[in-house]
Amino acid sequence: MPQMWTVSHRLRWTPILTFGMRRLRLLEWLEKNTSPVAFADEGEGHIGISLVDRSLKLVIGRSHADISSSAADLSIDNLEPALAGLFEVFEPESCVLTATDSVWTSEIDSTDYNEERAGLASAMTGVMGSRAGFRAVDASALVDFESMEHTAQVEFGIIDDKELRDRLSDPRMGRISGRRPVYEGLFPEQVPSVALLADVALRRKVGGTVTSAQDVITSAADEVRTIDSIVSMLVDGQGKGRDSGEHIQTG
Repeated sequence: MPQMWTVSHRLRWTPILTFGMRRLRLLEWLEKNTSPVAFADEGEGHIGISLVDRSLKLVIGRSHADISSSAADLSIDNLEPALAGLFEVFEPESCVLTATDSVWTSEIDSTDYNEERAGLASAMTGVMGSRAGFRAVDASALVDFESMEHTAQVEFGIIDDKELRDRLSDPRMGRISGRRPVYEGLFPEQVPSVALLADVALRRKVGGTVTSAQDVITSAADEVRTIDSIVSMLVDGQGKGRDSGEHIQTG
């Protein structure tokens, strides 16, 4: 089944004119009501706080906040106490969860990385075998999805364990311009040797209003489930294609 490695959500609200005053009040609130494991205060710019683990971050600005988990086994639910302070002190108006960015993999039942990526390249291009002395050896694709409530852009392709570690360690890798955090968790002993990777940028078209910390946690979980369904569609599509001799088989 697909595995999510990192996730980042963005909240947006009406810009707060008295941000400087409320920032000081929020700092006092966080000091009294939370136990940060890491903290950053950029004066009039942003407040950053991590709870439970450094890979769980809430970064707050004048008109937005970013909530992220950069470890596969840690949920943003752990940031709910800090989110409660945000809503109590900042009282953000017209607050909406607008965007979610995440990286997923689905392990492929194969140990031949070169064969699998060449198979995907051939399927994408229609170039089978060798032509004019050339053969398709690798490919990745950008796919746009749209529903009544969301748009999503997904980059997907075949990766090996080294490429997965490199990509998770450097958010600049890839073709999606999102807010993917650097992976800070411990890698499991068995990282997939060959996998289908999906780098997903989900954007909300309508809805998404949140008025409390619990609303944020609930809406964020809903967005992750939406991305899971998109990744599962890709996995199923690739699996069916491989069964017919055209694509890769994913697990």
